[in-house]
Amino acid sequence: MQPRFDVPSHLTFWRDYLKIYVYEKEILKKALNDQRLCLTTNTLTSIQNINYMCLTAYWIDEGWNLNKRIGQTIESCLLERGIDNILTVTVDNASSNNLIIKYLTRVTSNWATNILSNDFMHVRCCAHIVNLVVCAGLEDIDDSVVKIRNTVRFVRSSHSRQLVFNQCAERLKIRS
Repeated sequence: MQPRFDVPSHLTFWRDYLKIYVYEKEILKKALNDQRLCLTTNTLTSIQNINYMCLTAYWIDEGWNLNKRIGQTIESCLLERGIDNILTVTVDNASSNNLIIKYLTRVTSNWATNILSNDFMHVRCCAHIVNLVVCAGLEDIDDSVVKIRNTVRFVRSSHSRQLVFNQCAERLKIRS
């Protein structure tokens, strides 16, 4: 490092980050004013067995531009930012998400901006559903794929096997 560079203390960093956080929070409040939000959330568990949740809010502004912002918790994050106009929450099919949706539905049921008693708040992630279908389909052919991979490894593990394989492919007029 440059010896002439004066490294700020951790308190200075903390104060600066806190100022940025407060400033950005106000900008976000203004941006979300009178917007209908669609939320997506995902949870994960770290190697240290610590649970994390990511909450992303999506909305379309007056210029028809898609916007998104990310938070760390749901209810406290929404209330802290003065957000009370949720349209949907999109989550994958994990059973823990059902509890989150039930909780959010109950908590937001008395909010003045509630639409249709939150009957359509829960939106399941289509990409996750497609992924589950594909994985289930791949389970059925897993043995075949393993056998093909082992055959390819066997042929490629020896130069002479590769030559014999290529000669057979030429004889049968197989180009690829």
